[in-house]
Amino acid sequence: DFPDRGAGLKEFSSNNAIWEFNTVVDPPRWCYDLHRNSNDVTLRFNLFEGGGGTSIHIDRTRNVNIYGNVIVSEGEADALENGCIDTAGQNEDSPGAHFNDIHHNTCAKRHWGITVGDDTPSSVHDNILLGLAQGRDHPRNINLPGEGHSADHNAYDADAAYHAVAIYDGTARYDTLGDWQAGTGNDAASIEGPGGACELADPPGAGPDWDFDLHVTAGGCLTLGGTGVEVGAYGLTSCVGYLCP
Repeated sequence: DFPDRGAGLKEFSSNNAIWEFNTVVDPPRWCYDLHRNSNDVTLRFNLFEGGGGTSIHIDRTRNVNIYGNVIVSEGEADALENGCIDTAGQNEDSPGAHFNDIHHNTCAKRHWGITVGDDTPSSVHDNILLGLAQGRDHPRNINLPGEGHSADHNAYDADAAYHAVAIYDGTARYDTLGDWQAGTGNDAASIEGPGGACELADPPGAGPDWDFDLHVTAGGCLTLGGTGVEVGAYGLTSCVGYLCP
C-alpha cells in the first residue's frame, strides 16, 4: 500500500548524514525512516507530528545519534506500531561493533516511547515521555531487550510500563519505575509521574492539539539531566523544526 514506504524523510545507504531542523506532519507511516546500510547518522532538532507508524524508525544501520527531537501525536495512537523511537538491526555492509545514542528527545501522546534492538547497544538518557496513549495494549515507556544497553536521567509516564524483552513477550514487564530499577539496574536517577513527570509550559491537550510548548517550567525535570540541566529536547536546543534559524 506504500510503494515509497510512506515516510516523510527516507534514507538508504549514507555515511555521516545529518538530518536537522525538519518538520514532518502526518505522513502515512514513519516521519523518518532509515532502512539499511547507513553509518554514523545524526538526527537532531526535528519536529515530528502525527503519522501512522513509529515516528523515528531505524533499522539495519550503524552508529546513530538521535537527540533534540520533539515528537507529538494527535492522541489517537491506538495501534502498537505508533511509537516515538525504534532502533534495531545490524548493518550488513559494515559489520562489527556499533553504538546508538538516544537522548534529549521529547515524546508526547504516542502509543509507546523508545524501543531498541537486542543486537544494538544503546544509551537512552535525558528524554521526556508523557501522555502515552492508552490504546489496545498497555503502553510502554521503554524497551531494552538483550545486553549492553543503559538508560538514566529520563522522565517517564507512570501510566506506562517498562520492558526488557521482545515487545510481545510479557514475561519481563515492570509496571513501576521502582520495579524497573530493581530488576534491571537502569534509570537510577530517572523519575516518573502520572501522565508524565515534567511540568511543561503548555503540554498538548486531548484530541488534536498542535498549539503546545514543551519547555520545562518547574519541578524535578529542570535539573534532572545528567549534566544538571533540563531534560528533553529543550535541554539542548532553543527551537526545533524548519522555523529554526
